Amino acid sequence: MKPFLIVGAGAVGSSIGGYLARAGHAVWLVSREKHVQAIRAQAGLKVSTYEEDFLAPLTASVHPPRKLHPDTVIFLTVQASDVISTLRNLGELPKLHPVVTWQNGIQAENDAAPFCKQLMGGIVRYTSTLLDPGEVRLRRPGQLILGDYPEGESPLTHELARLLEGAGFRTGVASHIMQDKALKLLVNLVSGPAVLVRRTQKCPELAFVQVRLLEEGRDAFQADGLPAQPTSGLGQPLEEMIERFRDGGSAPDGKPVYNSTWQNLFHKRSRIENAYYHGEVIRRGESHGIDTPVNQRVLDLLEEVRQKGLGPEPWTPEEFRARFEDLLDFNQMPKPRDNSGGKTLEI
Repeated sequence: MKPFLIVGAGAVGSSIGGYLARAGHAVWLVSREKHVQAIRAQAGLKVSTYEEDFLAPLTASVHPPRKLHPDTVIFLTVQASDVISTLRNLGELPKLHPVVTWQNGIQAENDAAPFCKQLMGGIVRYTSTLLDPGEVRLRRPGQLILGDYPEGESPLTHELARLLEGAGFRTGVASHIMQDKALKLLVNLVSGPAVLVRRTQKCPELAFVQVRLLEEGRDAFQADGLPAQPTSGLGQPLEEMIERFRDGGSAPDGKPVYNSTWQNLFHKRSRIENAYYHGEVIRRGESHGIDTPVNQRVLDLLEEVRQKGLGPEPWTPEEFRARFEDLLDFNQMPKPRDNSGGKTLEI
């Protein structure tokens, strides 16, 4: 069994660590004090899914250990803005042990590379939530994708994919991890506006905005020469995803599992990481003369909600629509085929 140190264990790090621990691996989480205290008090991490609940036996602390078992792999699950400071605080550990970066966006690997001897990029394709200390919630263990940075596949990458598969995830190894990460970045674009609107069924106004976000992102990335495609074999091709939202997207399932932007607004945190994906589209668009006004508007609205402390889902569909009517012709909005929705997209 391989030991893992998971640094910045919020929802993503805790969920991965929980399943690895249940599979028998030695897992050490480094997390916020309240989360650590709760884990210690209940002698494990509570993992709750739609199908089961379990208590995962693992170690948790606020600060990382100074020394690790020689075979330890470091999973970095802090938010993208904290990658550099976290790796600095880890001292020599990233030079001695392989590191996997699991951040949204496409900047983390470039930031991490100077600190790491062996670096892999990781992609999480499921939604997990940490609202109460000591408990992580998810629908089900979803997809995890790994690949050597900047490209290629190594025996360790395949070993980690096998271990994560054995713990319950569906895994893939990407030959060009940054192409897969670009695709995941575009997937993340649709998560921002979804936390701005209250809804109980399909919301055509939301889906109309999401389609334009994806189209702007596709055009900006194509112009920049970075294909957004699943070299791991996992993940829906971009054009299929766009068609999904042209058909109205999906209805919320009513269960308490929320994406990272929702959680950041709920906890009234001082930062949100959406600039790491909307911002990438905006910057690449500017450099190639491609307009990306809907991505800019979504990013501005998310910052407005954060700064005002409004919390997630502050607006009705009508109020949401009003904030985009100067950019989009909602008369062209297709009607969804039904309100039942399909399977919720795992971000």
